[in-house]
Formats: sequence, structure tokens, C-alpha cells
Amino acid sequence: GFNLTRARQAEIGVKASLPRDLGEATLALFDIERTDALTRDPLNPSLTVQIGKQSARGVEVALALRPAPRWTVEINGSLLNAKFDNFNESVGGVAVSRAGNLPPDVPEKLANLWATYRLNDGWQLGGGARYVGKRSANNANTVFMDAYTTVDAWVTYRLKPGELRLAVRNLTDEVYANRSYGTNGSQFILGEPRAVELSYSARF
Repeated sequence: GFNLTRARQAEIGVKASLPRDLGEATLALFDIERTDALTRDPLNPSLTVQIGKQSARGVEVALALRPAPRWTVEINGSLLNAKFDNFNESVGGVAVSRAGNLPPDVPEKLANLWATYRLNDGWQLGGGARYVGKRSANNANTVFMDAYTTVDAWVTYRLKPGELRLAVRNLTDEVYANRSYGTNGSQFILGEPRAVELSYSARF
């Protein structure tokens, strides 16, 4: 019988309005710690014990800008240092410490850029890019997934009482690894290829 994993999170930040109603800016620092995670017993790797610990510390920045009456631009990103603080893995029946390693599927760099332009009261154009840094595919950090950038574009038309939207996701048809799985991160799940989506949303 294991206890629930515990977590502690501390965050401090500041949010400010930019001069001349240009937009808003946000800066945040965070420190997250997770304890009582399941790990291998160093004395008997066939047993699972609850002494594991991992942590992440980093900074997040976000800007919401209105550079011109018809334009809206949003930029955000984060940098973090994530690691196993106390984690043992059974390798060939031997407990191997992964302390200091990057946990799998955790990007330490993320960034997004979105822009919209309002043509008139009915039509709006938009586009954006998303960057995800490289990620480890296993606990040993011997296999990594490359960083990738995807681009989206869309056009919307206000059709009362809602909005009609035509969007193209992954406009450049980027081929990238979304997640890892299998023994020692030997296999990847590919991200979604280029896709076209037509939707209508309304409020009643």
C-alpha cells in the first residue's frame, strides 16, 4: 500500500500594463517539487519503494501586445531545469541511480507566437508558431527527441450568432516525435501531420 505522491509548488510573479495601452506583460518564477514517487529499492531492485523525488525550477514570460488597432500579438515562453533528485531504475536486475537526469518527455524550452489581424467586423486572419525543445526519451538520457516547430494558420468569419473558422494545423507538414514509449525510449509517437479543420461555434 503506497501513499499518495506529494507535491509542493512555489511561484512568484509580476504583471504589468505597457505604456500607451500597448498590452500586458507577465513574468513568473516557479519551483515545483514532487516527493514520494515510486522508485526501485537500491538493495532489492525487484521491489518498488516510495522514496523518489523530482523537481523543476524555471521562469515563464508572456506578452500580449496590441501594436496597431487591428493587430493582436501574443508571445510566451518558458525555460526550466527539470531533474530526478532521487530515482532508481532496475537495469538487468541492478538498481541504477538516475539522479540528476532529465525526466522523459519533458521539454526544458517552450515558446509560442500567435498573431491575429482583423480585416473588418466580419473577417479575421491569424497564424502562429509553437516551438518545443528537445526531450529525453528514457530515464538514462541516452536517447533524445529533436526539437520541433509547428505553424498554424486560420481565417474566421463572424456568422451570427457564432463564428465560422477554417484552420490549417501544422501548415509545413513538419514530421516530429510527440512522445516516446517502449523499452528505453526505443519508439516514438509521431505528431499530427498537416490537417485542415472547418468548424462553427456559437453562443446561445
